[in-house]
Amino acid sequence: MKFTEELRLQLKSEDAKVKQDAKDCLIIANKLKELDGGRIWSSKWSLLTSVRWVKDKDKELVRQFKPTEIGKIFIKGLEN
Repeated sequence: MKFTEELRLQLKSEDAKVKQDAKDCLIIANKLKELDGGRIWSSKWSLLTSVRWVKDKDKELVRQFKPTEIGKIFIKGLEN
């Protein structure tokens, strides 16, 4: 599964913080695609986001993404 699909699933979380993290990561992903001709290079993605493995309600391991501190600064720069 592509990480963008995983982010869309993360958007359905009942946890507001997890949902906001997904929204922020989608902002980062969309901007990286814009800057790099439709691609997201892992070297840039991993600098701006972090991932953790958690069990979902079906007890399966899924990835949850969140912006790193540098990612948060990146998003603030986009807003200004």
